[in-house]
Amino acid sequence: MENYEALEGKIIDINDFPHQGKVVGCDYDIGITIVAADDPDNYLSCLQGASSPLKSKRWSKKRYDVMFNLIINQIKEGILNWKETDKIWNELTDGSPPGVSSVKLCPFAQ
Repeated sequence: MENYEALEGKIIDINDFPHQGKVVGCDYDIGITIVAADDPDNYLSCLQGASSPLKSKRWSKKRYDVMFNLIINQIKEGILNWKETDKIWNELTDGSPPGVSSVKLCPFAQ
């Protein structure tokens, strides 16, 4: 299995957003947390893994695997594309909103 923790600390651009993001946590079992690079209290993107105590009742491995791989690839490319992630999320959940990222939802909240 790939060492995703090596992506922690990476600064990425975010399409149509004035802030850059910083990956503060990235682990397949726990999830992904991205904050604003200039404000670590501004949680921009969170994805809860199977081992995250914060995962919701609607969590599913199939959805998680698709979203995890999509976000990992975007991190590696250096740009988080919210339009693309929202499109895929909506296809996987029949339009159910993903929720707002916050300290209460992010698996690597500081």
